[in-house]
Amino acid sequence: MKAMKAAAAFVVAALAALAAEPAQASAFQTHTYQADLPLRLVERPLVVGKGVLQLSAGFDWKQSSSYFTGDDDEPWNFGAKEGEDWRSYSNGATWSYRQFHLDVDWGFTKNSQLFLRIPFVWAHVGNENGADLTAWGLGDVRLGVRQQIARRIDPEGKANASLAAGLELKTPTGNESPGSYLSSPGNLTYVPIGTGTYNLTLDVLARQQAGPIAIQGRAGFVARFSSVVQYLVEDQENQFNMRVDPGDGIEFDIGVIGQLGPYVALSLDFQNEYRLPTRQGSTAKHIDPCHGCAEIEGSSGFWSDLRGGVSVSPSNRLQIDGFVAYTLAGKNSTFYWPLEDISPSRGVTAGGDVAFRF
Repeated sequence: MKAMKAAAAFVVAALAALAAEPAQASAFQTHTYQADLPLRLVERPLVVGKGVLQLSAGFDWKQSSSYFTGDDDEPWNFGAKEGEDWRSYSNGATWSYRQFHLDVDWGFTKNSQLFLRIPFVWAHVGNENGADLTAWGLGDVRLGVRQQIARRIDPEGKANASLAAGLELKTPTGNESPGSYLSSPGNLTYVPIGTGTYNLTLDVLARQQAGPIAIQGRAGFVARFSSVVQYLVEDQENQFNMRVDPGDGIEFDIGVIGQLGPYVALSLDFQNEYRLPTRQGSTAKHIDPCHGCAEIEGSSGFWSDLRGGVSVSPSNRLQIDGFVAYTLAGKNSTFYWPLEDISPSRGVTAGGDVAFRF
C-alpha cells in the first residue's frame, strides 16, 4: 500500500512539473538549426537545406492515342499524329497511365540532400480488337542524393544562384511482365508497370535569378545496367524470354521561372533525352544470354516534352504544384508501347503535388 501511495505521489508530482514547464516546440515549428528557405521560388536553392524534412504526395495522369515510329531517319520524329499510327495497325488503341507518388527529401548537411520517391501505378490499355487490360501496383522506386556545389545569396534577393549535382538510382520494383505470348503479341494479359532495369542517373543542375525571373537548366546521363523482359514464348513446353536492352540516355533541359508576387510562380521547361541505340535478343542460356544482343538499326534519337507549371507557396513550409506536359517529338525503334521509359507515347500528361516542410 505504501508503495502504491508513493507511486501515485510520484505521478502527480511529475504531471504538476510538466504543467509548470513552458510549451515545447512541436515538429511543425521552425527549429534553430534549419536553413533559411526563401519564400519566392526564384530565390531558392536547388537543395532543401540542413535540417529540413520535406514530405510530399502527388499524382499525374497521361492519356495517349498515338506513339512515335522509327521509320524516319531523322533524329527527331515530329510526324506522328494523334490516332494515325493506331489506325495503321487497325487497333484504335488508347493508353492511360496514372501514377501516385510519395516523396521524402531530407537535408542532412548544409549542402546535401537525400531523396526517395515511391510510385504506385494504375495503367490501362484498350483497343478496337477487344483488348482491355488494367494493372495496379508498385512502380519503380527512385532514391538518391543531391549535393550543392555553389550557392550565391544576394542581400537584396535579386540575383541568387545555385549549382548542384545529383546521383539517382532507379530500382526495378515494378512488375515488368506483360503476360504470355501464345500465338501473337496481341494475347497479352497484363500491362507492364516497370521496365525491369536498374538505372543510374548522374546530373548537374543550375539556377540563376534575375529579379522576378530565374533561368534553370539540367544535364544528365542515364546508364541502364540491365534489360527488360518483353514477352514470354511458349512452344511445346519450351519457354524462353525475349529481352530488350534500352540504350543509355543523355538528358538536357532548359526552363524559365517567372515570379508573380511573393506566393505564385509560373514555369516553362523544354525537356529532352537523346536515346542511344537499343538492342534486343533472347535471354535463354542455350541460345544467347543477350550479352551481345543485336543493335536495332536507326533506334537512336530524341524525345522531347514541353512542360508548363504553376507553384503556390503561401509559406515557406507549404508548396502546391501543378503542371501540364505534352510530348512534342520522339523516336522509337519498334512497337514496345506501352513501356513509357523505353518508348514514350505521344500525349498529354497532367498532375501536381503538395509538399510540406518540417
